[in-house]
Amino acid sequence: MKKPRWYHVEKFFRGGSHVTYIESTEEEIKIEAVDWAENSDGGSNYGYQVYWKKSRKPPKEWREQKLKKLRNSIEYAKASIKETQDLIKWYEKEWKIK
Repeated sequence: MKKPRWYHVEKFFRGGSHVTYIESTEEEIKIEAVDWAENSDGGSNYGYQVYWKKSRKPPKEWREQKLKKLRNSIEYAKASIKETQDLIKWYEKEWKIK
């Protein structure tokens, strides 16, 4: 298998467009680009077109936004775990189960 490289992926739809960057191989980029397009906002009612091209590493702004989203998802997951742990404690106390 070839070494993965970065691709600039753009989805065009009736209301605009979205851009992302995907690290993939030539063999897999079509599958990954279409999967991203199907699961991103925009174009679901009227269809869309997705294009990709080889790229150098993503721009600094995109990388910073991606890291911010990933960090936020970790914080959200931590809060969700804490809430679940509190519910377990409450149920154990309420139902006298251990």
